[in-house]
Amino acid sequence: MCERLMMLLALLLFGIGFLYFELETLKVSTFYLKTEKLKHKIKIVHLSDLHSKEFGVNNERLIKKVRELKPDLIVTTGDMISSTDHNGDAFLSVAAALSDQIPMYYI
Repeated sequence: MCERLMMLLALLLFGIGFLYFELETLKVSTFYLKTEKLKHKIKIVHLSDLHSKEFGVNNERLIKKVRELKPDLIVTTGDMISSTDHNGDAFLSVAAALSDQIPMYYI
């Protein structure tokens, strides 16, 4: 009985750790598209489904990561603001910090 309880507790702790990691980490995926319609390479950062999430104070981790990627433009799609967020401050801080240096498009 004690062994099963310890196994269940270990699985529960693993699940909590996994969820925390999934919700708190920034994920960067890289895709390459080759087309003859473009004369030169461009780098696009696509932000999506942030749901008013903040990565550091005023989203400083997210802003730093986007700047490190040195994109030519940023596109935002999906749910940037959650349904319970009435002012959108989390996303607006990202937009304000990045759009003055990098063209940003909102969908």
